[in-house]
Amino acid sequence: MRWLSLLFLLVVSTLSLTLSTEPPKIVLDRTVAEVGRVKKGEKVRVEFSFRNEGGSVLRILSLTPA
Repeated sequence: MRWLSLLFLLVVSTLSLTLSTEPPKIVLDRTVAEVGRVKKGEKVRVEFSFRNEGGSVLRILSLTPA
């Protein structure tokens, strides 16, 4: 009986999480980086911070440099 109760609790909690979760939402600290003049062949490094403010896992599947 104890196992049945635990199984029921697990199923109910999983269903409630599935039905009530919000989608992931990426929030960037900024979207533009001013780097000034850059000579041909010069490397520039810029970092962008981000966070997930959504209710489920944020998956970043690919990145494209610009």
